Amino acid sequence: MEEGMQSYQDPMYFTCRSRRHCHKPLDPSKNVVARRQLLSVTILCLLFMGIEATGGVLANSLALFSDVLHLGSDLINFLVCLSAHWLASKPMTQKMTFGYHRAEILGAFFSVIFIWVVSGVLCYIAADRIVHGHYTQVKPDEMLVTAAMGLLFNIIISSVVRIFAYNLRITSDAQPHSLHHKTESDKEEDKATQKTQQPKKPRNINVRAAFIHVIGDTIQSLGVLLSALVIKFAPSQAYKLADPICTFVFSLVVLITTMAILRDVITVFMEGVPRGIGFASLKKDLEDIDGVVTVHSLHIWALTMDTTAVSVHLVIEHLHQHDEVLAAATRLIQDKHQVHFTTIQVELFRDEMNACEDCLRFNQ
Repeated sequence: MEEGMQSYQDPMYFTCRSRRHCHKPLDPSKNVVARRQLLSVTILCLLFMGIEATGGVLANSLALFSDVLHLGSDLINFLVCLSAHWLASKPMTQKMTFGYHRAEILGAFFSVIFIWVVSGVLCYIAADRIVHGHYTQVKPDEMLVTAAMGLLFNIIISSVVRIFAYNLRITSDAQPHSLHHKTESDKEEDKATQKTQQPKKPRNINVRAAFIHVIGDTIQSLGVLLSALVIKFAPSQAYKLADPICTFVFSLVVLITTMAILRDVITVFMEGVPRGIGFASLKKDLEDIDGVVTVHSLHIWALTMDTTAVSVHLVIEHLHQHDEVLAAATRLIQDKHQVHFTTIQVELFRDEMNACEDCLRFNQ
């Protein structure tokens, strides 16, 4: 063990840290920074939507309109995210005992579905233009100027998101775990936590969704710019097919970029184990605690992508080991595996546990 590192088994470790019990305090600064980030992006998005919509009308370009509609879907996504953050900041109630954390997951889900619907409508309009030959009326000069502005805008907005994402990580690392006045014991606790815990990058799903949408829009704006160049400098009217064809390509890009978000949403809805926490690894760490005979009924699930809960039963041989095992397990789960809500049941070993099918199946 490295010098200065406190073990989860060290009595002094869980003696000075036993004041924290069933939950690890959530860092409110994460959501504050996320809200600022989303609000800034929302204002920029709304501003450029008007500019690009005007350019789309002047250029008679479906590709530009598709970019406007995707910006509109992103705007709705940002607004849903902001609303979800506001709901998630509300305290728990007797009816909503975990609070409203999953409001942001619902927001991400509906924004993805809306984007898919918009993409389907745009593909239908693009197909109609190809069939009826309406693509020949595109004005390349207006399209080129607007597409260049769109690319510049998306580069700016993606930079804003990256800066705020960096600040989100820095703020998370710098924030204390408690809001009360720090005593010497508190400082010892924070120092021990920093040495033992593994750093975990904050993953707010709505901020991540916003960033993925912006990256998709940047790729789309680049495609619109390239198609505008093709239409302007190509000698044949047939090359103006690039406008509706870009719409199909962009819709595919949007579908691909939103699949990762949908996968995370499904993981949360199905109460699956979130990425970053290994079931086998956590189980082995718990089994390695002095005094633990066996581990069963281990459940790991995500309340959101950055808020996790764990419940587990730990079996011990002697009653006097109860407090030490409970303290060590709590610290290990919260600090090493970065779990926010823990429910640990410590129970004495009984012979019938060897015949319990559920326990035997769990330990296979």
